[in-house]
Amino acid sequence: MMNEECRMKIRKKQDSMIVEGEFFRYEFRKETAGFPARIGFSGADQPVLSVTVPLLTAVVDGRKVAPHLARFRPEVRREQGSIRISFDNVGWADDRGRTVDGYRLALSYTLHPDGAAFVKAFFFTETLAPGRLRDFVLRVPFRPHRDDRVNWAFWEFPKSNSAELIQALGGFERNLRPGRARIFPGTVLPFVGFDFGRGDRRDRHVEYFVESFNSLTSDYRNTETAVAWRGNRAEVSWNFQKQPRPVPGRSYQWGNLWGWTLREFPVERRHTPFRIYHHFDNFEKYPAAKTIAQAAGQGCNDADRHLGRGEHGPGHRIAHCQECRPYQERAWHKQTVVRTKAQAQGVRHDQSHERDRTGQRRHRSGDEGPGEIAD
Repeated sequence: MMNEECRMKIRKKQDSMIVEGEFFRYEFRKETAGFPARIGFSGADQPVLSVTVPLLTAVVDGRKVAPHLARFRPEVRREQGSIRISFDNVGWADDRGRTVDGYRLALSYTLHPDGAAFVKAFFFTETLAPGRLRDFVLRVPFRPHRDDRVNWAFWEFPKSNSAELIQALGGFERNLRPGRARIFPGTVLPFVGFDFGRGDRRDRHVEYFVESFNSLTSDYRNTETAVAWRGNRAEVSWNFQKQPRPVPGRSYQWGNLWGWTLREFPVERRHTPFRIYHHFDNFEKYPAAKTIAQAAGQGCNDADRHLGRGEHGPGHRIAHCQECRPYQERAWHKQTVVRTKAQAQGVRHDQSHERDRTGQRRHRSGDEGPGEIAD
């Protein structure tokens, strides 16, 4: 059996390198200073990202600067199931080629065969007088074909890390139409994703992400995320230091994990779709008979009822279908997961040989126990 990393090919040239997988093609160039120059699907008409300058820029003492490579010499390592690429000791320079003394950057990529790319970025200054630095911005464009139709989505970091976040229905928006610019002052969005394709299809997916909500100083609110549009094309920008916050006698040091992933839906399905329905009791304790009938009509295979209040307290989840067994396609319509009026008091799977455990929490080996939150 061929190892997963063997499915990715590397082609090196003097000032560039291409990593190609089963359905993606990534290119790195000297002129982009270790950042990707192209990100796209294999065989596509055009890449979804194509740039000739680094994705990261900043303004130091009034002049715009960016990472700069004197020589293109990445370190490449093949590991089990991934390829690692490192660009170390990357300098900085302005648009006239004048270097910025003491500014350094390191980038470490982990590329996976499924199209996911994780980038560890570390920036620091080798001087205790780094100057007034502002607009430390990572800009990542999204460029679909002009005939593609696009929907997009974003997430926000949760406002708390308590169990209540499982019931937090805010903090994200999805199925958004392109064209309207969005600005999020004082925060870093962890995720911006795009679904696109021709006509009514949305058969391709690209997402950009940032793992840490931080800044170059302790003032993490000195940040901003923006999504700008021009037609069906977008640019996502993360500003990790909007205004200068110099600390006398201190250097700058910043690190984050960012990246992207892209996926193309298969032309033919290998498996019959598995449909899961969730009911949250924020507004109704139990789903109405009409809701149950609609879910059954859509071929529901698994139904979960989530309790945010009441007998189990906030934030707990009851999964009534943990023991559901796969049915063949013809059986899914005869032994439907969800009943109608007969089970209006709770949603459960079809296990006629067992007593109705609706509303009871089970504690089995491997299941969630008291006070735990299911993944």
